[in-house]
Amino acid sequence: MVKGKVPVKLAIPNRRSTATASKTTGNTPGSVSRQGPKKPLIHDVPLCSSCGSFITNETKALQCDKCQSVHGWKCAECLNLPSSVYDALMSENGPPLRWFCDECDDSWKRPGVDDLMSAMAQLVDKLEQKLGSEIAAIGTRLEGIDEKVELVSTALNCKVDFLTNKVEGMTDSVMKTVSTQAAVNEAQLVDRANVHDETFHKRFDDKVDEILRSIECSAVEMNSARSKIQEDKEEEEEIQKRKTSVIIHGVSESADTSPDERQKYDNEEMENLLHRLGSDTVSVNKIIRLGKKPETSDAKPRPMKVVFASEEQKDVVLSRAKNVLRKREGASNGIFMHQDLTVKQRRRRQELIAELKHRQSNGETNLMIANWRIVERRGAQRGAD
Repeated sequence: MVKGKVPVKLAIPNRRSTATASKTTGNTPGSVSRQGPKKPLIHDVPLCSSCGSFITNETKALQCDKCQSVHGWKCAECLNLPSSVYDALMSENGPPLRWFCDECDDSWKRPGVDDLMSAMAQLVDKLEQKLGSEIAAIGTRLEGIDEKVELVSTALNCKVDFLTNKVEGMTDSVMKTVSTQAAVNEAQLVDRANVHDETFHKRFDDKVDEILRSIECSAVEMNSARSKIQEDKEEEEEIQKRKTSVIIHGVSESADTSPDERQKYDNEEMENLLHRLGSDTVSVNKIIRLGKKPETSDAKPRPMKVVFASEEQKDVVLSRAKNVLRKREGASNGIFMHQDLTVKQRRRRQELIAELKHRQSNGETNLMIANWRIVERRGAQRGAD
């Protein structure tokens, strides 16, 4: 908010009155007066940074909103600021504008190369740390799956060896029984051996099938885990690509056949919208119309994808749009904007909206969607308390 001159009573000491007061009271120039706090002297009054004139109670001047320094004042004459405009700025219902002194304005407009390089280095470090931790987590999960497959394979080999040895032992036992019991009917022995062999082979085959199914399930789980990791990675990449962009609906579209003229029209519409949002300093890198160009002039305008210079600027525009577009534009204007969401995020958003409508139809009120959850509005909670 623009800051004007705070009323200050200027007291310029008179040499003759000072000398008389010293004789009367007996106070030295360095002693403390008993008449109460001193009024500010002339060296306490700020000066105009352009013309050097005193900024007194009667002077119309502005102070820098950033540094708020005693040297950050400039009078209305040096600013070429008419009195009517100055009075409107100082009124209680004045526009929410800010004024910066030359030094602060230059430092804000042109950040140092070292600052930019430092910010870029910090961003690269953060990305490397995040990617490194994700890759390490993926490697750990894959190692666990490989170890599980190896354990299952080892157990299978052990069971096969055990069953093979058991078959050989049982075969030897049968052969010994046949040789020692010559009186037993050979046909009966053969039948019993065949039945025993079939039963054993059936149990053996069932056990092998069970182990094979277990291995197949483990392989399916491993492939599913790998697919999930890949999907999460691709989703994170999509979120990073869209973190500086928004989607705007309801902005009128040019019917001109020239692509350059349509792009120029979209740029002007975006500048006007940013001006209404009080975001003239926001930088736009790209504007894209989504979908196929309408063939008729009365068709509904296509949504606009707007890419800003930084995530911070995008957040500022979204925050102001929630307040300004709803209050000032009116429902008939139909302009609204939201974050550029991925396919998964849009699907999740639709599910939340359906759940919200269902709960509202069941009588629940004061609900809203925040941080991908349905919560109760804070204002409604305070009113109930």
